[in-house]
Amino acid sequence: MKSLKPIITLALTLGMSITSLSTQAQNLSQNQSQNLSQNPKGQKLDRYKLAVIKDTLASSSISSGQYLKGITMLTNRAIQSPDDLYEDSMSLCTANIKLNHYNAAMSACDNAISAIEQTQNRQKTKNKYKALALNNRAIVKYLSNDSRGAYQDFNQALDLNNSKLISANFDLFTSKVVGEQFAAVGY
Repeated sequence: MKSLKPIITLALTLGMSITSLSTQAQNLSQNQSQNLSQNPKGQKLDRYKLAVIKDTLASSSISSGQYLKGITMLTNRAIQSPDDLYEDSMSLCTANIKLNHYNAAMSACDNAISAIEQTQNRQKTKNKYKALALNNRAIVKYLSNDSRGAYQDFNQALDLNNSKLISANFDLFTSKVVGEQFAAVGY
């Protein structure tokens, strides 16, 4: 039985031995940095945190902002186990979110959620990793204008693992959604 590796967090952000991707923005030009931190509505995303598994095939490329390189590495790889599928899917989800490719990100998050159930890990470990995949998917749903779906995924993630990462994202999400609702009715 292969055990899953620790997680890194990126600032949308990657989560377990937390590595901030805010430093990635320092390596990009000002325009590239702005494009990565905003969705088409212009909402800043740099406070959301995404999870990627540390020390996997593409994690260093993704955490350094080389999203297309990471995606290429992962799509050319033959998957050997459910653990590999989970790890790769989490990386693909994050890279695609950062590139604003929300359909591909959603598909990768769904694959991660399915794959974690197929692993041989203890249920507590599965719950922790599934919660992180749900966290990422909730962010994709929010960015895709599915606030109800995002809310459901955040709640399911919190039920499985009430971590600081997921709680902070949920708090940010609820404050943004409430703010958007007030703005829509003219408050």
